[in-house]
Order: sequence, then C-alpha cells, then structure tokens
Amino acid sequence: MSPTDNTSTRALAALDRLVAAFASNEESTYFGCCAPTARFVFPDTPEVALGVEQYGTLWRGWRSEGWRVDKCVSTERDVLIVGDTAIVTHRVSTTLGDGTELSERETVVFDLATSPHPLVVHEHLSA
Repeated sequence: MSPTDNTSTRALAALDRLVAAFASNEESTYFGCCAPTARFVFPDTPEVALGVEQYGTLWRGWRSEGWRVDKCVSTERDVLIVGDTAIVTHRVSTTLGDGTELSERETVVFDLATSPHPLVVHEHLSA
C-alpha cells in the first residue's frame, strides 16, 4: 500500500467515525471528531459558516425539539489529499427519528496531522 493509499484509508476511517458519531446522537462524540476551530456550512442557516460553539447551540436546540438521527449512511466517497489535508466528498443519506429521509452531498475537510486521528476542520453540506 502506497503512502497515499494509507492516507486515504485514514481519511475514510475518520469519515466513518464522524458519520457513526452523528448517527449516535451523542453531541460530545460527534463534536469530538472536530477541531475546536472547525467551520460548518449548511444550506438552511443564514450564516455563511458556523463555528463549533454555534453549531453546538444549534444541535442542542434541535435535540430539545425532539430531533434525532435513526440512521446515517455514507456512499459515493472520494478522497483528495493535499499535503496534511484530506478533502472527502460523499453522499450522505440520513433517516431522522420522525421518518424524514434526507439525501445530501457533503464535503468534509480533515487535518491529517492531528493525533490520534484526523479531525474535521471544515464541513459543507448541500442538498
């Protein structure tokens, strides 16, 4: 396995960890996959980008309203390695607790230099 293959494998493992954490509905587990300075871009928020604290507040608001994830699946995954950064694109299919099914595209940027595993530094979700 070449170093690039190993790096891509690490990036996809980090994506798997992120998706599983999202599906677990555990705030600390999910945000534990993210660097403290990470930024998040969503199609349905007025802000161009949210910081971790802003997203955490949004997350807690959703949860207080009964929002939860029942299932989350990542497909059509692609990895681009640029230095110590992995840019991962994929389709994410999410089923919410109320039966709503979402099919979205997402780009997740990981810092590969963080230890013990890569951390999210940017996440961009689109319909």
